Amino acid sequence: PTTRAMVSEAERLLGKLRKQAENRRCVNCGEESRLGFSAICVKFRTFVCNHCKSSHQAFSHRVKSVTMSTWTLEEVEALRKRNGGGNQIARATWYAKWSPRDQERFGVRPGDPLDKFKQLIAMVYEDKRWYDADASAAAEPSTSKPSRTPARSQPQPAASAAAPSLLSFEDDDVFGGGASEGNEDLFAAAGPLAPASGST
Repeated sequence: PTTRAMVSEAERLLGKLRKQAENRRCVNCGEESRLGFSAICVKFRTFVCNHCKSSHQAFSHRVKSVTMSTWTLEEVEALRKRNGGGNQIARATWYAKWSPRDQERFGVRPGDPLDKFKQLIAMVYEDKRWYDADASAAAEPSTSKPSRTPARSQPQPAASAAAPSLLSFEDDDVFGGGASEGNEDLFAAAGPLAPASGST
């Protein structure tokens, strides 16, 4: 049985996870939320914006609210990077083969029709168009203590590289959950969208 203390601990940890830098940027469209998103796609363990939430629901992907749903500690633990959850690992896996050309053709932006978001969700998660199961292992934190030295942005080669440089990040803040200057490069390198300024 779930006790009040366990629910409280789950809510505390969930609040911390949703505020991590990589989880404040929607895994699919790149919209940013200063306070973190209130929707989580349970199946893929990702933090998503309202447009992407609706698009996931159109394919019966279970989405829970951070504030309106009851969370167990087990459900929240699954969202941690060390357990394969969160937006960074999802990006590395589901968008592993995403290229700049794919961004031009299929990328979505705030203000696009909902059908365009649904089309992207279908290609990414139903068709597994850019999926690479092996990519997630490289994005997961190592068991040894990572360096606290901020990661430096590396110039990206042309679209020939299958996986972006985010797979080589060793920054403690990326894997430890704090905000990091290196995290801004993470989304730009991995696509799908550089965020629009001022969106919440």
